[in-house]
Amino acid sequence: MVAGCCLSTSCAQERCTPDSDAGPPKLAALHSDYTGSASLSLLDSAGRIASADWLSGASLPVGLAPVLGSDVVFPSQQRFDGRLTFIDRLGLDRVSAAPLATPTERVVSFSALGKAQDAPQPTSAYRPNPQDAYRLDDGTWLVTRPEPRRGTSNHDVGPAQSLSTGGEGDDVVRIDPANGRILGRLDLSSMRDEGLWARPTRFAELDDSMLAVGLWHLSGDYRHAGPGRIALFDSERMTLSQRIELAPLVNCGEVAVYNDTLFVLCRGTPFGTRSERQTSAGLVQLAWNNGQLEERRRFHARVPSQAPSLGLLPLSHDRVVFVAEGDLRAAETDTLFSYDFSTETTTHLYQSRAAFTLGAPVADDESLFLPLANEGLVVLPLSPAHTEPVSAMPTTCRKLPLRALSWLPGS
Repeated sequence: MVAGCCLSTSCAQERCTPDSDAGPPKLAALHSDYTGSASLSLLDSAGRIASADWLSGASLPVGLAPVLGSDVVFPSQQRFDGRLTFIDRLGLDRVSAAPLATPTERVVSFSALGKAQDAPQPTSAYRPNPQDAYRLDDGTWLVTRPEPRRGTSNHDVGPAQSLSTGGEGDDVVRIDPANGRILGRLDLSSMRDEGLWARPTRFAELDDSMLAVGLWHLSGDYRHAGPGRIALFDSERMTLSQRIELAPLVNCGEVAVYNDTLFVLCRGTPFGTRSERQTSAGLVQLAWNNGQLEERRRFHARVPSQAPSLGLLPLSHDRVVFVAEGDLRAAETDTLFSYDFSTETTTHLYQSRAAFTLGAPVADDESLFLPLANEGLVVLPLSPAHTEPVSAMPTTCRKLPLRALSWLPGS
């Protein structure tokens, strides 16, 4: 079944028509070419289009900038009731939340630099490149800022420099969106090594105040990786609580939680050979006990084509799914796998038609939803009795590749 959306070139600038049989919106779909155009659509629980082009880069501006850039990601959790949160990364460096009922009105945005969105641009060229945003119960936000400020050493950044102007980056900051002030900064200097920055990325909530944050732990040019590690921190005190070492795995930026179990995806050596990635990429399972994380098991790919790359999604205490990116030189495409830590079993779930097209999946109790840049949305039943995809949704009329999915708040 293919959801209805006009595909002819004559309607390239028109809005798609929502499916007439679509139910209430449950999912947000992000379409982007990463070069200047992006669009958000809303889908129902079966993947049908409930609202096409719900918000796009051509929508009403925030100040002098478009309301939606092209290098956009969703947060690890949608925690703002009634609003869809999205993050503009390097360049715009901001967090935005649009009302689900009226997306072009009263879009709330704040800068990851730690200034009000309508304030003058800072004189510094610093761009923090935010990767995740987590809304706390008091309405303030935690934001990861993996980029250090240029010209600073990775050994001389203190815990609280210039909080009012944004600190030095390579940190996690707590921001009041009402005035853009930074209320606290998590110092990650202890997570760095010579020539390597911590580079925090994504969050996973373990209890009311304790969060894990994944770390890329990469050099300034992103070409060299240090030993894999993640951090556990107290979001109320903005202090480190535990440092978890994961060597020989490296580049451990993805974290995800299932009840009292934390999973980590380490994507391996950047720009490395296939064999280097195979030995340095993997998955880690950790138990959350009495306020501490304890490692339980690891997964290392037996062959290079199974090396985890992205899309970590827990399905149970022992089972996760992940994407292994293809290799253009080896003519390999992307593959979605599941892995069961209890049985040490790897299962092939889906193969894309091209490399670097399969995005991070999301799931409900019955299905996996897979975004593919060149194929659209694929819905894969989780039931063992059904293994074939049951539906696919083409990209929007503006021909933008489908990059990411996110459950709406409360879904």
